[in-house]
Amino acid sequence: MLKLRRNITAARIFQILFYALGFPLIVHLVLVSSGPLIDNGLVNSGEQQLIGTINYYTGPAVMGIYYGLAIWAIFIVGQLLLKLLVRKNRWTRTAIAVVLAAIIIVGPILYIDFLKKPEYDQLQASFTERGIEVQTWGKSASKFGEFTEDNQADIDAFMRTYNIQKFNGKNYSTMNSDGSLSIENKEDAAWYSPNGMYADGYVFSFKQANKVLKDYYSNKAAYEAEGKNIEIELQQELEQLESNPSSDWNKYKNGASESSFSMEDFSYITDSDEYEAAYGEDGSARKYYLTEERLAQVLSVLGRELGENESIGSLLPAIGSFIDLGELDIMSLLNEDLSLEILVDVVNGLGLGGTLRQLIDPESTETEIDEAFVFGLLANFSSYQSPMTYPVFYFIEDEGLRDFAYANYYAKIHGAKIGSVLVGTGESPKVGHITMDASGVPAPSQEEVLATLDEFEAFETISQKFYPLFALRENLVKFGAFATLCVFAAYALTIYIDKQYSKLTLKAGVK
Repeated sequence: MLKLRRNITAARIFQILFYALGFPLIVHLVLVSSGPLIDNGLVNSGEQQLIGTINYYTGPAVMGIYYGLAIWAIFIVGQLLLKLLVRKNRWTRTAIAVVLAAIIIVGPILYIDFLKKPEYDQLQASFTERGIEVQTWGKSASKFGEFTEDNQADIDAFMRTYNIQKFNGKNYSTMNSDGSLSIENKEDAAWYSPNGMYADGYVFSFKQANKVLKDYYSNKAAYEAEGKNIEIELQQELEQLESNPSSDWNKYKNGASESSFSMEDFSYITDSDEYEAAYGEDGSARKYYLTEERLAQVLSVLGRELGENESIGSLLPAIGSFIDLGELDIMSLLNEDLSLEILVDVVNGLGLGGTLRQLIDPESTETEIDEAFVFGLLANFSSYQSPMTYPVFYFIEDEGLRDFAYANYYAKIHGAKIGSVLVGTGESPKVGHITMDASGVPAPSQEEVLATLDEFEAFETISQKFYPLFALRENLVKFGAFATLCVFAAYALTIYIDKQYSKLTLKAGVK
């Protein structure tokens, strides 16, 4: 009896082992194959919380795993039905179970190869017509993991170039500069202001950086194809909106009735006085510029930090070799008492006031500057877009030109505020991390940017639709026969165990 019990125990262990090496192993291997897809931002949608610290994955990247689980579930249902319908002949039940397992494994392979392949070929042809290279079905089906990892490397390089810190972006504050609340849109991976523009503290996500660059360069290229300069066209359109008293832009600023707008279904964000409430009666928004109090705070901190920096003291003799400082002791001024009044006195005392005046106005004959002159300079360098009002380019009728205008603002002005410039300017344009202590990287050409965006688009479309199926297919092809054999072994061991139990029962009855 002891020997029989040992045989039963050993058979139980192998029965469980063979069962685990069947469909459970295939599901596990599909999970492993889906790893690169889950790690890739263009394929995966991230994690969702289920209960407590238990999370589950969502999005196309994990669909192969769910397909594998569905196949396993179908087999389990089939097992239960067999147990109910075929009770006596266990070898018949075993044979049917093995055939069922084979059908469940071969069926998805045939479905993918014969029904999904034409869809893939059609997509490939459509991208090829646009000049975008897409790998063949055979290469994608066998090397989808490798292609996904290569794409992730391209994503990482893109994010480094443009200083995109997080794939899904981030927002420094739920409140805008005027106190209004920003609104998160998870599908867009963006935070918006009430006027539909990006929130003041929003740092680009990969998705939105792509959209801005696409809107900028694709529309620019479209105008170039017609022999036009889109920047000149935009400037002319903005000038027309500003100068035409009956333009929707001027109607908006003056608080006209909604019915008088030529735009279809136009409505104010809050009320007809929203523009004046945001920008003041003169439309300058000076309340958001650098005030005397804010400047005093900045200069106080600046003076203290410079005064405590030993390197500054060593540089002053070199400055004296270029500028006659006379008896002026600059280090004595660098403390928390530094103010605009002191700076103005120093500049005038060194005889530089007139030079600064002439830099701004070559015809100026004044020899000194004053605090009003400094604040005038600061106003010229100030830029403010109210989160509670529409921008002027909202009223551009041409859709392509309007999209370009928004993209131009986001890429250059908003990007500069958050240290993530998307489009450079000048003869040697730079993009990315451009701040007081960082100069960015050389900007890619228009052709390079558009080619990169097209590759991302093609990969996202193909990978989301087919790569999860490839993860399933790969493991069904490689391990399907082995899994079917393991199902047979598990059923055979079940019959063996039942026979051993019968012998054990007989021996116990004899005793």
